[in-house]
Amino acid sequence: MRWFRAGAALATSVVAVVSLGARADAASVPYSDAKVNGYLGLCDASGHAVHAGSLDDRPFVGTAVSSTAAPADYAGDGRTATLFAFQPRPGVAPGEWSGDALGASTRYTNPAHPIGKLVAADAPLREFVDSYPPRWNGLLQLRLYLGTPDQPPYTQTYAATDIRVSGARWEVVRGGDVACDVGQATSIAELLPSADPSKSVAQAIQEQQATSTTLPGLTTGQLAAPTTKADTARPAPSRTRHGVPWALLAVPAVLGAAFIARRRRRTPFLHSRHR
Repeated sequence: MRWFRAGAALATSVVAVVSLGARADAASVPYSDAKVNGYLGLCDASGHAVHAGSLDDRPFVGTAVSSTAAPADYAGDGRTATLFAFQPRPGVAPGEWSGDALGASTRYTNPAHPIGKLVAADAPLREFVDSYPPRWNGLLQLRLYLGTPDQPPYTQTYAATDIRVSGARWEVVRGGDVACDVGQATSIAELLPSADPSKSVAQAIQEQQATSTTLPGLTTGQLAAPTTKADTARPAPSRTRHGVPWALLAVPAVLGAAFIARRRRRTPFLHSRHR
């Protein structure tokens, strides 16, 4: 009985130490974001959980899997998810942080766990860090934004994970694991008729444009993102390293109603004035 109690006490101590270590990392994140709902489990291209890596890894991660389900209105056919990175800044609200998509939008099979997928053609994390260097304790926030046909991206809430950049490496400091095999995911980059793994997403789409005025099942007019008053105050979109220059909010047929976030060198998807 004494041995059992001692063993139980030791096990409890070990669990406590591990838990305290996890909380210590999370406690080192000095900001909170009221829109965060769940976390992102990061996986490599082989389907294994990953918690750290090199800024030069390509892709940065294979998939980012949400711990929370897509809202009902964004869980139907044509649903998509896109992985973004944001640059936390002291004194600036999370909704105003600079950010950019790390890859194209992704079709996924399990609405209980939306998935954003990156491919080898997507830029490494270093390119985001070079453009938006961490300003707050080396931290970056990863978010998963959801899409569905004929609706704007869902940004009211999102799953998020925080990573810290140190030197040439990154590591998760606030997040968690989600089974990497909870669903299948396909990046829109993999659906392009002329897709070539050796070329960037932007190059593949530009070549497709050169050979045809439309993509399969898509009229030219559908390439443009809906114009809002906020958009009229922003500079025109331009091609960037990370992806493509349009927001494809409703792409039917072969492209699977996916959206690609608008890519801008100086004005990415959201709030680029804080650099």
